[in-house]
Amino acid sequence: MPCVVIVTRDRPAQLAACLRALEAEPDLELLVVDDGSRDEAAVHAAAGGARVLRTPPRGVGAARNAGARAAGSELVCFTDDDCVPATGWAARLVARLEAGASVVAGPTVQSGSALAVALQVSADALIDRDAATTGSTSFAPGSNFACRRSVAGALPAGRGRSASAAPRIATGARASNAAGSPSRSSRRPSSSTSAR
Repeated sequence: MPCVVIVTRDRPAQLAACLRALEAEPDLELLVVDDGSRDEAAVHAAAGGARVLRTPPRGVGAARNAGARAAGSELVCFTDDDCVPATGWAARLVARLEAGASVVAGPTVQSGSALAVALQVSADALIDRDAATTGSTSFAPGSNFACRRSVAGALPAGRGRSASAAPRIATGARASNAAGSPSRSSRRPSSSTSAR
């Protein structure tokens, strides 16, 4: 059973919406990594039946790494607490991993505030312009990716790490918003990309 890691900090209402969307997918381990929220009880209440791992507040990268280490599966998907994954999102990422990819990712569709859209435009600019043609990129948003736990340590997700140490991330066909990428504050990770 694949694991979905959701990092949160002080956003229990958004976390609850994210988890409700993920509960539509069967056979997933849901792991909430609480990156030092001020109200631990609110996080546990929002998490419902998901497992919660509480960490000191060290940032989203360190929290994702802790989630990867704690996952009960070799196949680990990642999204953010302010994302609402479309039905089938995790299944599509996992299918690419099961086909042999080491890392799978896709863009996130924005439907939120102007600030959220601006931040996503900035992140999208880091994706190689020819990714659709070459099938790979060296950057993918942390709100929409999956990898094998065994390669998670090689991904640049924390202080002091160089992006050059990470494997290239192969890109796949872009899925429509309804088909299944998470949307941030209604971001939706939009497709799958993969690396071998």
